[in-house]
Amino acid sequence: MLKKILIFVTIALLIALSFAVYLFNKKVPTLDHTKTDFVISANDLFNEFETNEELANMKYVDRILEVSGEIIGLHKDISDSLWSVYLKAENAMMYGINCSFTINPQQLEIGDEVTVKGQCVGKLEDVLLKNCLILK
Repeated sequence: MLKKILIFVTIALLIALSFAVYLFNKKVPTLDHTKTDFVISANDLFNEFETNEELANMKYVDRILEVSGEIIGLHKDISDSLWSVYLKAENAMMYGINCSFTINPQQLEIGDEVTVKGQCVGKLEDVLLKNCLILK
C-alpha cells in the first residue's frame, strides 16, 4: 500500500513539475498577425480615458490598438525582460501612454514619431499597452 502511494505521489510531482516548466518557457504571443481593433492618436486615447474612464475601459480594454505619438521616454526594467516606450499625451501629468515590450525596441530615440501596436490594459496614471510592437 505504501509503495502504491509513493508511486502515485512521484507521478503527481513529475506531472506538476512538467507543467511548471511548460508555463515558464511558454512564449508570449505576438501581435504581428492580429487584427487591429482601433487606430488612434496618443492624445485622443488618453483624453478618452480622462473624460470617461468607465466608457473607455469598455471600449478599449483587451482590444488591439494602433497608437501614434511622439516618444518622450524610454525605460528598461531592472530584470532586463521588459522595456517601456512612453508616448506623449498633452493632458497627461507624466507621460500619457505606456507601451510595454517583451523585446528590445531598438533604435528608438526620444522625439521620434511612432505607431505602436499593443493590447490595451486600461489606465492607472498612464494608459497601458502590453505586448507591443513598433509599426513605424
